[in-house]
Amino acid sequence: GGVLGGTAPGYGPFYYPNNVSRTLRTGSTIRFEVHYHKEPGPGTAVLDQSFAAIQFYEPGEVVKNVMRTTSLGIMDFEIPPGDPNYTDSSEFLFEEDSYIHFMNPHMHLRGKSARYVLTYPDGRQEPLLYVPQYDFGWQHNYYLNEPLFVPAGTKVTLTLWWDNSADNPTNPDPTATVTYGAPTTAEMGFGWLHWTEAEARNIVVGESLR
Repeated sequence: GGVLGGTAPGYGPFYYPNNVSRTLRTGSTIRFEVHYHKEPGPGTAVLDQSFAAIQFYEPGEVVKNVMRTTSLGIMDFEIPPGDPNYTDSSEFLFEEDSYIHFMNPHMHLRGKSARYVLTYPDGRQEPLLYVPQYDFGWQHNYYLNEPLFVPAGTKVTLTLWWDNSADNPTNPDPTATVTYGAPTTAEMGFGWLHWTEAEARNIVVGESLR
């Protein structure tokens, strides 16, 4: 299994470079999952016009490499009431030479800021992405102008900040202790990283996968 894509307020489509794709084995099932968060009761119904489109390569075409998605998840957190600058972090280590293509942080209404930082094997650090004013209603896939090569042993550190204070105009309840949860009024802490291995796979569409 794996994730083909996703959406949230503000997202555009997922697109991959030429000759980069996902793989689906014969007999695979594609599942679409939609999260709803609305007020209950009579007269609150809304119209859902969700749809999705997937572009497939033709049989015989060659896919140079497979897009991989790593979730730097922060799920075991507890934001105190009124805390204006709660922070937590997560890390991922590249075990092979790779290219980073794009990334997307995700929090809910208390999300404040997000930062991705690379630490290379020689100890050198490089900022990858900084979102100083995160907005739940204006989320993005952040694409690099060119894929960024990272050697094996490079570490990615995701740091997220939340604002659970009364000064946050989108905060549904600054008196609450906030933990991980699916409802928009709870919180999440994810930073997805989309990358490919540096070594080409050269997969022929329609032939058996190695």
